[in-house]
Amino acid sequence: IRDYKVTGVQTCALPICCEFWTVNHPEEGNSLGLRMWGELDQAATHLENRFLDPQEEPFSRRALIIEASPCLAKKPIWIAGGNLNELASLDTREKGADYATKMMRLCLRIKRLPIPVIMVLDGAAIGGGAEFAMSGDLRLGTQRSTFHFKQLTIGLSCGYGTTQELVKLLGVSRTTELLFLYEKIDAKKAASWGLFNKIGKDKNEVKGILDEILDRITVLDAQVIAAQKKMLLLDWENNKNVQRKELEIFSELWMKPAHQKSMKNFLEKKRTKQQG
Repeated sequence: IRDYKVTGVQTCALPICCEFWTVNHPEEGNSLGLRMWGELDQAATHLENRFLDPQEEPFSRRALIIEASPCLAKKPIWIAGGNLNELASLDTREKGADYATKMMRLCLRIKRLPIPVIMVLDGAAIGGGAEFAMSGDLRLGTQRSTFHFKQLTIGLSCGYGTTQELVKLLGVSRTTELLFLYEKIDAKKAASWGLFNKIGKDKNEVKGILDEILDRITVLDAQVIAAQKKMLLLDWENNKNVQRKELEIFSELWMKPAHQKSMKNFLEKKRTKQQG
């Protein structure tokens, strides 16, 4: 993540402290590989420890905001999914399962934090990046933001335990459309479906929306918010068998012909580009 930063925010005339994680790895499209997982995992441990430290003021962090410095390719990218440069080296089903397990557990840890987690998107959330965005309690986006669940095009399914999360949010019909047709969903449509809670014209407008949300959150008792989060996650927590089953199904696809072909095509394109 290259340096997650803790930022004091002044809202509602109250000095509050929110933690910001900024994914900033533009040369790799802010993609999610084992290296990025390690940095995010370290940031999660750092934040979790604050709630366990008896010398730390309880709920000294009132919210977690996760953003990314957009990678400016042809169109801005928020998080570009799995890091294929790294994932191409995971050449066994077991290695693929290990990667997916780590990302699924990371998303679960983020969900379980006793404070609101707000994902702020500016650009395309692709594949695993779209799944990662779903681990937030709230999602904000600019008008140029998109969701693109394109996992099936590289011979894989959703891998971070997101499929049933999407079914609960969108219903079976829209989830099937989202995954089987793998079309980019623009910000307006994503908001109408519930993938975004609020959208703004640009980053400045989204910042204003974020400030308004923090105004509302910080007048509430932190322990009451934590209790409500537990209730919201009860069904999710009670369906761990479903999450494990999703992981099993995903792992079965790793290194199957469709996935191998996709990785071979990626490596050939990379080799051609390097040769000039």
